[in-house]
Amino acid sequence: MAKEWLVVIIFGGIGAILFGIGLFLKQRNDRKKNHCTLKTTGEVIDYTFSSNNGIRPPVVEFAVNGETFTSKLQYTAVSNISGSWIKETKIKGDKLDHVLKVKQNKHFSRNPMAGLFPLGSKLTVFYDPENPKKNYVERLAPNMIDKIFMGCGMLIWVAGIILYFVLRR
Repeated sequence: MAKEWLVVIIFGGIGAILFGIGLFLKQRNDRKKNHCTLKTTGEVIDYTFSSNNGIRPPVVEFAVNGETFTSKLQYTAVSNISGSWIKETKIKGDKLDHVLKVKQNKHFSRNPMAGLFPLGSKLTVFYDPENPKKNYVERLAPNMIDKIFMGCGMLIWVAGIILYFVLRR
């Protein structure tokens, strides 16, 4: 009997921890959405250093009350179709969609974001009036990691319950 309860406690604990992490991440994203109520115009000054198959989103500089801040345009995901037969880089769909769809030859293509958002171009930045370091550019890209943590937590918790009944036999 103790073995069954140990399984429930271990699986339930791990599931609860993962679910809790996911809930924390979701609430953090929701707070950002609710608190970033003011907007200003920022200027593209660079492109991110980290690259997702040659996709380097713009870095935007903006000022609030005389203080300068930077932010970057974020995407939930980048869907990249790459092949040696592709001659020129093309963005499919809306460049501000949550999922950026790119068709390119990643071995020879330049950063397509430089063509979409040239240096000096203007983008809207939403920021928290109490803390402008909390901000996002153009739109808040939904984060899938919170859903992944919550889903995994629930699955592990359910697996623990199922194992409890299996081991009880």
